[in-house]
Amino acid sequence: YFLLKDALVKDDLPTARKHAVDLKKGIDNTRMNLFPGPAHDPWMAFSSAAARTLDKLLAAKDIAGTRAHFRPLSVQMVALASAFGPFDKTVYVQHCPMADDNLGADWLSNEATILNPYFGASMLGCGNVIKEIK
Repeated sequence: YFLLKDALVKDDLPTARKHAVDLKKGIDNTRMNLFPGPAHDPWMAFSSAAARTLDKLLAAKDIAGTRAHFRPLSVQMVALASAFGPFDKTVYVQHCPMADDNLGADWLSNEATILNPYFGASMLGCGNVIKEIK
């Protein structure tokens, strides 16, 4: 996910597609027995929704379409990170109020510095940190 996000930050559609394929393969190949008990339901909900979203993202014809499907993927990833965190390293939930036709959209980052995947170079610093998962 972070590599996909970083490629969108750089306006690099071919690399974004490659990382989306890798992410989908990773999700599809994850063994369900890694998520026993109460972890099973959140994983199942996430993995099904993420696979469908990644299929749509990969079918997008341009970077705008890819970014449009990155938004629901990020919603799912934020929920997953919130359910399964904390982590060894802080994960930042960031928000751009102008993404998605000014409805706003979130994403995850490994760094506090805002590097906006929804606008890339055109509005690289647009957004703010809204949550830290430590």
